[in-house]
Amino acid sequence: LVQIPAERISDWMDLLLPLSTEDKAARAQVFAADTPSQAVALVFVLCLLVPFAEEAFFRGVVYGALRRAKAGRWLAASVVGFGFMICHMNVRLLLPIGLVALVLGILRSTSGSLYPAIFAHVAFNGVTVVGHLAGWGFPRLGLVEELSVTGLIALLLVIVVGIAQRHAG
Repeated sequence: LVQIPAERISDWMDLLLPLSTEDKAARAQVFAADTPSQAVALVFVLCLLVPFAEEAFFRGVVYGALRRAKAGRWLAASVVGFGFMICHMNVRLLLPIGLVALVLGILRSTSGSLYPAIFAHVAFNGVTVVGHLAGWGFPRLGLVEELSVTGLIALLLVIVVGIAQRHAG
């Protein structure tokens, strides 16, 4: 749900804080795979292991500890989202990761389960990693189209939250 807005925010951050040639090369190297087996390993690690580990820690252990300590679910989700955002330690990614953290926190707090957040995180990383490996680019939309996509995403998120709350009850 948040892939296009997160990519667009990332693009805006790149305009505000341009990458050096060395930084561009380092960024490209993260998604480099010279052989099919390297591509499979990259997808496995970045699309399955990393999201599972991050969700198990942040929205599993930390969120759970905060809730057991009687923190409200929205406070717990906010603290966890902030920690998730900061741990990525890249100024250019703070806002796009913050958006992803917000959605994952909403999924966790409204569903009462870790599974929706894990699934969404796997899907987000999967689109990102497979897109880079395949050389896909996210479409450049005009302002009206991007605002329409953002509105649609917000509507879908409200629907997902509503479904999650009904199932959590």
